[in-house]
Amino acid sequence: MSDLLSVVVKVQAQADVTLPAHTGRMIYNVWMRWLEAYDAALAKHWHDSQGLKPYTCSTLIHPNSRTLACGDVAWFRITTLEKGLTRLLRSYLDQPPNVVIIGETPFEILSITDDSQRHTWANSIAYEDLAAPHLLMGANPERRLKMEFAAPVVFNHHEMNMPFPLPELVFGSLLDKWNAFSPISIHQDIRKFCASGLSIGYFNLRSQRVQVLEQNQPIGGKGDIQYVVTRYDRYWMSIVGLLANYAFYAGVGRFTALGLGQTRHVPMLNPQMSSPPQK
Repeated sequence: MSDLLSVVVKVQAQADVTLPAHTGRMIYNVWMRWLEAYDAALAKHWHDSQGLKPYTCSTLIHPNSRTLACGDVAWFRITTLEKGLTRLLRSYLDQPPNVVIIGETPFEILSITDDSQRHTWANSIAYEDLAAPHLLMGANPERRLKMEFAAPVVFNHHEMNMPFPLPELVFGSLLDKWNAFSPISIHQDIRKFCASGLSIGYFNLRSQRVQVLEQNQPIGGKGDIQYVVTRYDRYWMSIVGLLANYAFYAGVGRFTALGLGQTRHVPMLNPQMSSPPQK
């Protein structure tokens, strides 16, 4: 039974609709309604919780993200990070509803999947299986890592919003979630290694202001970045690689339940090279 689950839901608009610029809250509300239908007390617990959340929600994704005509197809994604919620979300794979209400608009559910062959943002795995290739010390870990921030990412850094994904912020965020929900603990010293042993090879990021909540409109960074090891340590780079793959499920930074921080590790053709690509 997998602990980690990423489900992609393909939907079709049943009416013309103009959506707000950021729809993460709408997808979060869909997930809370699904959760409440199975366990109202659990839904209230996680909605009211001020700590780390064992789930993430994307926005509603469509080429013309704000205006959808009746019949247009879009998709969204929900991930879970612990067995109880994963079991609940998996039940929707077995018995999906016919319609989901996003905002005030009905959308027909065309498909719902955790099959990575059907959608690149879908998958499932157990914590132990995710960790094993990294902790069993097989091949040498990559000397550089490419991360894709498919949604804006923002961090709480010195009591301010930080939109730039510094290595210690990215992997520190992932460490917090890993140690909160995984049965395998990772030592806090990985933070020191990321701060002193990783640098940025190149980045292609743009800033984007996001209205997450009515009174909260942080600026996040969206795009690609390459991290390069400057002080190679096989063990710590194995942990970095593990956390990079965990990002697919856990998201990175703040507001991951509301559509921010959707992230994945992008394999590189020559991961042992340390120089940035040439134009």
